[in-house]
Amino acid sequence: MVVCYFLRDTQEELALEKQHLQDKVAEDTQELLGDDNATVETIKPTPLIKVYLAWILVAIPSGWGIYNTLVNAAKFFS
Repeated sequence: MVVCYFLRDTQEELALEKQHLQDKVAEDTQELLGDDNATVETIKPTPLIKVYLAWILVAIPSGWGIYNTLVNAAKFFS
């Protein structure tokens, strides 16, 4: 929902709109969490070794493909 602040007649209307949006966000968050006792899980950082392994799994085939492309392209110029 886009709110054009300059179109509001009074500061009271703006404050009411802000409060309504805050209440809506709180309701939506409660719906996402489910029951009243649910809590939001903290985000844990990915271990660095997993990040490096994932990049290696991507980089090796990509590098091989780029290398082969350059070798084959060089044939056109020799």
